[in-house]
Parts: sequence; structure tokens; C-alpha cells
Amino acid sequence: MPQLQRHHGTLLLIVGLALTLRLVLLPLLHNPGLHDALHYYNLGARLAQGEGYTLDYVWHYNTLHPQIEHPTDHWMPLTGGIVGLSMTIFGINHWAAIGPFLLMGALLPLLVYAAARQMNLSIRGSLLAAALSVAIPEIVWQ
Repeated sequence: MPQLQRHHGTLLLIVGLALTLRLVLLPLLHNPGLHDALHYYNLGARLAQGEGYTLDYVWHYNTLHPQIEHPTDHWMPLTGGIVGLSMTIFGINHWAAIGPFLLMGALLPLLVYAAARQMNLSIRGSLLAAALSVAIPEIVWQ
């Protein structure tokens, strides 16, 4: 088993900081959000209630469906499935919808670090890139 190197501890500290930042900001969220986030919340709730990948509102006019309730035809299924699974386990609420993405967002520095190392950045440069990814507003707040 490879020995845990010092920079791995630093990387775990960065991930901990990312998680802490998101947990500190979590009480400021009082609704699922707008646009895409709201759609995935609604889709997740319908999945948790056993209604499948369907919508009960018109999201776009690219395809005119014969009735308001129709299969979803515009969004990727994985995000809705993640929200639906979380809502099935924790109940239909915006905390359950946000939870999985809070955790995935906190793990983003690991991906940034791995990508930086793959591009032959130094360990120090890769750690800096990972640290800077902690507070990207679009990632933290979405």
C-alpha cells in the first residue's frame, strides 16, 4: 500500500475547507434555486413519488406535447436520478436535493488536482489550483 505523502494531507485539508464553506453557506439557501436547479428539484420529486421521468408543466416549446404532463425530453437523466434517489431516502425537500451536489462540489478540488498533475504541473501548482477551485462562485452557490 502506498505511503500517504504530505501533500495528500494538504489536499484533504483543501477538500475539508471546500466542504466547510458549503456547510457554512447552506443555511442561506431557502429554496431549490432557479432554472435548471428548480427543474431537477421537480423531476427528483416526481421520481421519488414514483411518477418517473415526467413533467407536469411546459418547460420549452421545442416539442409540443398533446398534454401538459409528458415525459421529460430536454434534460440529462443522471442529475434528476441523483436528486430522486436522495429525495427517496431523505424525503422531498430542498436539503435532500442539494445534499449530493454539496458533497460532489466539495470533492471538486480532487478532480482539479488530478487534472493539474496530469498536465504536468508541480505538486505545489496542483495544490494551488485545487485550493482556488474551493471558492468558484458558480460552483459553490449553484
